[in-house]
Amino acid sequence: MPLLVEVGLGISRRLNAQSEQQKRRPPPDAGVSFWYLANRLGRIFLQAAASQLGPMAALGAGVWKSAILGHPCFLVSAADLPVDEDSLPLHVLGIEPLEQQLTVGKFLIEEAERLDVYGTLFAALHPAAWKELVSMARTKQESFHFDLQPLVDEMGLANIIQQLGKKKLIEQIVATLTPAERRALRRRLRTESEKAGK
Repeated sequence: MPLLVEVGLGISRRLNAQSEQQKRRPPPDAGVSFWYLANRLGRIFLQAAASQLGPMAALGAGVWKSAILGHPCFLVSAADLPVDEDSLPLHVLGIEPLEQQLTVGKFLIEEAERLDVYGTLFAALHPAAWKELVSMARTKQESFHFDLQPLVDEMGLANIIQQLGKKKLIEQIVATLTPAERRALRRRLRTESEKAGK
């Protein structure tokens, strides 16, 4: 904690120096806050933090506030935050029990826009929860889809194919083809093979 505080104070001093160089009034200490975000802040950590920072006020589930030399200091335990629009990115990226992952997933799929933004990442980071959500949707005869293109853009199609396995992917693709599409594929493969043999 002391090193993190020193980093924050150093950044604040640098901002003040830049403001002076630009002939602007530096922000007041209270205008520069420090944030410590973690997946989960346990009781022992919070006790140690209180002994170094002084009294801490609980602002709600998963959020505490203290002060360091006039700077507000916030400690955030992401896994303990309520699931809402503001905390959703932290829950999607966090490491949480399956029950909490399902709560996050249900909130995520309630709106198409949320699903478009976070669905691919949630499915990649929490495959067991995603599988459960898909199963629940089938039981209710509902469905939800998300755009895989951002994942392809980020990871690259070749990398995704390598992770899925070429054989498994080809088998899956072939299984979805109609008889006409299979005949067309066989013709194309013969043509490619003949070209390669020349």
